[in-house]
Amino acid sequence: MEAKRKLRGKWLLALGVVMMAAALCMLRAQPSVLQYCVVAPQEAASAPQKETQTEAGTETQPQTEPEQSALATLVAAWDARAEEELGEVLESASIAARDYGFAFSGEGGSATATLTAVGEDWFGVYPRYLVAGRLPTADELQTGARVIALDEPLAFKLFPTVDPVGRSLEIGAKRYRVVGVTRYARGVGQYEQYQAYIPIAAAAKDGLQMEIVELCARPLPRSGASRAFEAAGRTWRAGGTFIDTDKEAMRAGMIARVLAVVLGLYGVLYLLRRLNRRAAAFGANARARLKTEYLRDMLPSLLPRAGVLAVGYALIVAAAFGVLALAVEPMYVFTEWIPDVLVELSSITDRFWQLTSAAASPVFIRTEEYAEIRFWAGVLRWGAVSALVGCAVMAFSARGGKKRGAAIDAPAAAAKGGEKAE
Repeated sequence: MEAKRKLRGKWLLALGVVMMAAALCMLRAQPSVLQYCVVAPQEAASAPQKETQTEAGTETQPQTEPEQSALATLVAAWDARAEEELGEVLESASIAARDYGFAFSGEGGSATATLTAVGEDWFGVYPRYLVAGRLPTADELQTGARVIALDEPLAFKLFPTVDPVGRSLEIGAKRYRVVGVTRYARGVGQYEQYQAYIPIAAAAKDGLQMEIVELCARPLPRSGASRAFEAAGRTWRAGGTFIDTDKEAMRAGMIARVLAVVLGLYGVLYLLRRLNRRAAAFGANARARLKTEYLRDMLPSLLPRAGVLAVGYALIVAAAFGVLALAVEPMYVFTEWIPDVLVELSSITDRFWQLTSAAASPVFIRTEEYAEIRFWAGVLRWGAVSALVGCAVMAFSARGGKKRGAAIDAPAAAAKGGEKAE
């Protein structure tokens, strides 16, 4: 019975380790991106055309200067702010708008997909690999040309028997020409199975109603880009959701970090205790030899062992420093958790309510990257639970085995004692 329980514990431990390793690998593979998302503004309905009375009767006078769409206003405001304030801390930045569940129809079929209206340099933040054709050019993105790029599964779904490049799709009563096909494999963070990309200037020009607007950027390392980007986003449009994928990935892996720190400290103390025993034995041996030998004769044999002990202590100090650095690193990332004055109650209270207000935000927009991080965070947590339960089961089974062995040995010892007494 104890053997079966111990085997179950080993399987739970192995499963937990595999789950944690897979989750940590996927979290480390997440791109370093800053995101700020807001609900897309409502586009005003097209104003009715003015009618003028002439001798021939009532005529419709077309508007010569259409009003700028709400999306176009947001894009223009962000482009100006990004160029002025964030050029020195960002490697690349862009803006995009998304509409989920957009219906497409082609010559061979129909499908629903996520329609992403992208700005300039969006493909620099989120690279896409071409299978056929090309991506929208910088001039097309700037002028709002009616072009579209489809991912490979969507292109095959809509045009199963013909080359999709050069064909046309209807979007919002306008014809968009397919210019390229990108490689795509659905990930755990994608809401829709398929993806399509058009210029955001074209979506604004055609008055397409989108669901969310997303600012995105790749930060320069150690430039303070995260705070600057968040401040610029909230000034651009308040009430949005800010996401730093590096910070979210670290938050997701916090349970693994805690386990690593605990096991690391245990390992450092265990090795230090073993090394101290070796050092004590070495010192006792050297003192005993000094009673019968001269020091100069002992040095050739003592120095190598002393050097090994010194290297061992140096390695233990380095390991302890690494464990402490692993424990302290989150303090440099999650600076919002640290009060301005650590010993001042009012500063601690203010920081507490700032954090609770941020956590209780009534609107939170999840991006694909954030959804993927949260998924792997769940896998990591369950892996840690499985590993800890497996260790507990193995420990209890080993303890139960010792107790059972002691109970079996007790009557035998008593019987031997009785025989000796006789």
